[in-house]
Amino acid sequence: MHDGLVDISNVENAAEAVNTLGSESLTWLADIEPVLADWINESATRLAGKMVLAGCDVDTVRGFVTESVSTTLVAIEALRDSHYRLWAADNSSPDMPHQDDWGVDDDQH
Repeated sequence: MHDGLVDISNVENAAEAVNTLGSESLTWLADIEPVLADWINESATRLAGKMVLAGCDVDTVRGFVTESVSTTLVAIEALRDSHYRLWAADNSSPDMPHQDDWGVDDDQH
């Protein structure tokens, strides 16, 4: 049985959005969820520091941290999108605006 809110289209749309925005993705999140964005940034910085202290080369650290942050941002946006669809389907809140701030065209919204 599948009770999850997130489906593959949510993940694919979120991945496209994060890839399109690139390094601006965390800035986008900071505009709507500043505390969460700060926490992700601080965690990524700590992770990078630990990797450097363990002897990883700079390119490996940069690539790993970028991928980790991107994965986190995709998960957040996929959840946001799925929650929007859940609440948009609720007839008690028909005027709820969709916060599609990624700037990526998506015919499904």
